[in-house]
Amino acid sequence: AAAFDTAGFVAVEMPGGVPRNTVLVLAPPNCPSEQAQRTEVLVRDLTRAGIPVKRDSGFDFDVANPTAEQIERIDRTVAVFKRGAPAVFVNGLGMSNPTAEQTIAAYRVAR
Repeated sequence: AAAFDTAGFVAVEMPGGVPRNTVLVLAPPNCPSEQAQRTEVLVRDLTRAGIPVKRDSGFDFDVANPTAEQIERIDRTVAVFKRGAPAVFVNGLGMSNPTAEQTIAAYRVAR
């Protein structure tokens, strides 16, 4: 429980290639599912709020010789991703299927 902040995001290891202060939204591409529709709404709402968004369907890590703490954060990143789309990551925080309001709050807190 200590890993979670008040918005429901968990401390994670950020996937590689995501610039600081950019929200990474992971979801299957070109999918008509309910998850994909929620993803579209989230991306639209974040863009309208002026928050930089990077969309993708997968991730990797730029970590060589990870520490025990990094391994724990990597495990949490994978767990967030496995919970379902959209998986959202911002400045070391991650959550599965957050609202736009939760994501904006996490973005502002983590800046």
